[in-house]
Amino acid sequence: MAWIESHQSLATHRKTMHLEALLNVETPQAVGHLHLLWWWALDNVPSGNLSNITDEVVARASHWKGDCHTFVQALIESGFIDDSTKYLHDWNDYAGRLIAKREANTLRMREQRATHVQRTTIAHAGATVPNPTVPNPTVPNSTLPPYIPPAREPAPVKTEKTQDKPVTASEIPDTAPGMPVSGVENPQTKLNKTIISANFETFWKSYPKKMSKGDAEKAFLKINPDESLLAVMLAKIKEALDKGYWSLDNKKFIPHPATWLNRRGWEDEIPETGGNNNGRGDGTGGQKPIPASGRALPRREDYESPEEYRARYQREHAAPVETPPGGYSALPGV
Repeated sequence: MAWIESHQSLATHRKTMHLEALLNVETPQAVGHLHLLWWWALDNVPSGNLSNITDEVVARASHWKGDCHTFVQALIESGFIDDSTKYLHDWNDYAGRLIAKREANTLRMREQRATHVQRTTIAHAGATVPNPTVPNPTVPNSTLPPYIPPAREPAPVKTEKTQDKPVTASEIPDTAPGMPVSGVENPQTKLNKTIISANFETFWKSYPKKMSKGDAEKAFLKINPDESLLAVMLAKIKEALDKGYWSLDNKKFIPHPATWLNRRGWEDEIPETGGNNNGRGDGTGGQKPIPASGRALPRREDYESPEEYRARYQREHAAPVETPPGGYSALPGV
């Protein structure tokens, strides 16, 4: 039975609320469509890659009855499908353990079948041979050439797929391939490990959000940037801070370093925000655009439900009551 990790915060997450607003549906329906899509992906696209899957199939797998293109575009805009790669967002983080478990079970069952065949062969080898029956003495027609069955090609040997596991600095071998292990660390390997560790520490000190250092180190070692690429990374981080795209006062909207590395954030184009945008990255300084009335639209908080957001929007945008000249005390009867 397949299963996938699901968190209780999904119903109130800002991405889910964004999806509700785009599709004009309630929270239970949005959560249901997401889980139906994820369950279908476990059996049909365990890699999470939807690049070869049409919008019609995605909508049917999610049991969406409306326009399929609108549904898929809403998933992309809300962040549940990565726009550039068409992968389910963070799919390996949630379904990777299940896929690895399935591969381990397949290998275990194959080993058990091989052991059973070996035991059966040994048991039959020691059995008593019964008295053979005398065959039919009829001599076949010698005028026809003997039938020779066609040779069968050997079946291809199936190999188990293994997930690529990032190599940390401590797992880099101390000796080069083919060299005997003498207990003395290879000087060149030691130098390479020192350079990689030093480059990562330089990146870690420059990145403004210090979260999940172990995951960040694995992502950094997977890229293994040289000096020129490291300089590009540091320059892009500085550019995001200088232009106000990231804010040190509000690091909530700054991505984790591992996420930034896996998404190749150093290749992003930083827009001109014209000031501090509180890390929102929308170039508005953390505020919604000013409408013609001169009052800023309220930003929907992560903890607000759609009903609470609509009520607060109506309260903050009600028509103002003008104060009469001289104040309310100047009115008759006040």
